Amino acid sequence: EMSRGLGDVYKRQLQDVAIKLAEESGEVSGCVSIMTGLSDYKNIEPNDLADELVDTFINIVDLGRLAYGDDFQLIFQERLKVKCEKWVEKYNKQKRN
Repeated sequence: EMSRGLGDVYKRQLQDVAIKLAEESGEVSGCVSIMTGLSDYKNIEPNDLADELVDTFINIVDLGRLAYGDDFQLIFQERLKVKCEKWVEKYNKQKRN
């Protein structure tokens, strides 16, 4: 049977979620391609990019929880702080140049 019950969502394997994440990332790229005029294969709605970004984030969280279990939220918060600080530093450096 092709359909899955809601409980099966939590039984997905790491590789299943990684593949889904790649698919969602492709959808983000597709929206950006259309928004920037690189592609015009379909029309997009104003919230399509936001929807695809949310779908991507949900898969990121799903993947993290599968890989790290209940520790993922704390690990994610710590790593997000470190990465954001690096990004801000790099952005500010580029802005000065």
